[in-house]
Amino acid sequence: MNQRVAKELTALTRGTVLRKVPLSRHTSLKVGGCADMMIYPATPEEVRAIIRLCTGRAIPHCVMGAGTNLLVRDGGIRGVVIRLTRSFRKITLVRPDGDQPMLQAEAGASLRRLLAVCLDKELAGLREALQRDGIAAVGEPQWARYNSPFSLPFMRRNEIWLEIDQSVTKENP
Repeated sequence: MNQRVAKELTALTRGTVLRKVPLSRHTSLKVGGCADMMIYPATPEEVRAIIRLCTGRAIPHCVMGAGTNLLVRDGGIRGVVIRLTRSFRKITLVRPDGDQPMLQAEAGASLRRLLAVCLDKELAGLREALQRDGIAAVGEPQWARYNSPFSLPFMRRNEIWLEIDQSVTKENP
């Protein structure tokens, strides 16, 4: 990619623009060669402008979120990687038309944070269900991990432990 195009791309964003970025530092699996250029746009409008310029100039480009479970070849990625992590991390609980609640996560939200929010929302429901059944939960939840730290994240088995107060029941509040 020539300097003129790099300057044009840099001018389109208030975010960070990096060149020759080792993608192994940006994926959960820690593998992959370099990207010619990585851009962290600050707004959706900047994303659109960058994609428009790349498409118009036939510059290869791809969009990357947090890099979870992403495999990048050793030869890297030619062109532009549009990285949606710094400004696109929002996780929102939505209830479309009174249906079941859903979590809506932007591309830059980390899997760890998304799971933590899911855990928090599920625990709220778990605590309410226990309370309805006359069971009191005490303390904070704890992760119970069963796999070695070398297991791939999507293959790990995890559970949540929540201590209950056995002295409190419906019959004996």
